[in-house]
Formats: sequence, C-alpha cells, structure tokens
Amino acid sequence: GHPFFVGECGHPMEQVVCATDGCGEVVGSSTHSQKDTGLQMKDILQGYQLDGSPEEHSNPDEFYRYEGWDLIRRLRRITCTLLRFLIHLPLLLRDFGIAEGCVHLQKLLNKGSKQEVTDFLWKQATGNFNLLCQVTRLNEEQLAIALHLFLENFGEWFNDTYPDGFSNVEDAKEIYELEMNMDPEYEAFFGDKQKWNEIRNASKSKAESDKEKELQSEIQEKKIFDASFAPNLV
Repeated sequence: GHPFFVGECGHPMEQVVCATDGCGEVVGSSTHSQKDTGLQMKDILQGYQLDGSPEEHSNPDEFYRYEGWDLIRRLRRITCTLLRFLIHLPLLLRDFGIAEGCVHLQKLLNKGSKQEVTDFLWKQATGNFNLLCQVTRLNEEQLAIALHLFLENFGEWFNDTYPDGFSNVEDAKEIYELEMNMDPEYEAFFGDKQKWNEIRNASKSKAESDKEKELQSEIQEKKIFDASFAPNLV
C-alpha cells in the first residue's frame, strides 16, 4: 500500500508520487470526481489504536467518505461518540458478568488478562460517556436521561427504518447507511437540551410531589392515631 494522509472529507485531494521504497507510482487525486486514486482507504476505530488514551477522549471524531461525487459515509461527532460508547458498554457489562474473565474478550481486544480487559473497557466506556457529555453539552444527569430514552426507543426506530432487517451485516456500505440514517436523527435527539431539562425538572417535581404526599399521609395517620388511641393511653 501507499502511505497517504486523508482529511475529514474522506477523499484524497492531492496527487503525489509515492516515494516509499522507490515506488514511484502516482497516487491520489486533485478532485472528488476521480474514483481510481490508486489508494485503498481503511477505517480503523481510533480507540483500538490509542487504547483509551486521554487524547482520544478529549477530541471527538467524525468520518466522511466519498466515492467519486457520492457521499457514502457521514458520521458526525455525536453519533460517532455515541456508537463508540455503545460498542464498549455491553462488552464491559459482559466482562463484569464473568468473574473468571472472558477468553473471547481477551482475544477480541488482544489483552493478556481479565484485568487488562476490564481496565481498557472501563476507560473506553467512561471516556466516551464524558466525551458524549462534551459534544452534546449535556451534564451527566441529562445525558443519562437521554441515553435511557434512546435505548428505550431505538428498537422501534430500527424496525421502522429497517422492517426487513439487514440483508448483509458484513457489507460495510450497509453499516454506513445505518450510520447515516442514525446521524441526523440522533444529532437532533441528543442536541435538544431544553427537552432534557424539562424531563429532568418534571421528574424532580414528581419526586417532590410523591414525597409530599407520603409526608401528608404520615401526618394524617398520626392524627387518626392520636384521636383514636392517645386518650386511652393516659
């Protein structure tokens, strides 16, 4: 392959001569319209390269990929971070659920011990949760509410969007399509800070109301007790 840096648009915008080991092949493109660039682009999850470093969880990513003029992948910061969080959280729960460790997770993550797996997944889950707070501008309480409703409603959204399911889960383009369908839906969903404030405040008001009702009930019970039994105790 030819080493070549491609920016956010996902398409090479410069044509150069590959100098690696005297290669000499012309690669790249000066326009988005050229399909044969001599390059094979690969998407690699940053998390598995940086292994949960502080830098990874302070700089949100987004992905774009073009084939010619066609945008075949677009994944903005909120959806990208959300998916990374959702990838690692179930793995972490799986890890917690097996006291002796899961050999499949160790193999998948290329870790030598259960503790290495736990440490890595914990960094990924908590790091991406905090990064999701950053990109959505929600605090932890608001984000927890938003994630709860997201998980509650995602199945219905998926079934409505894909009534026949996936035809081929190994087809990258089908996964890209899912990402692009999710992107505008959940950018708006998590971006509605006013909505999460209203839900939080309504929840607090209900809790306070329930507590007040419970207190009033206890007061009423005490009054009944005092009226019925207290005179007989003298």
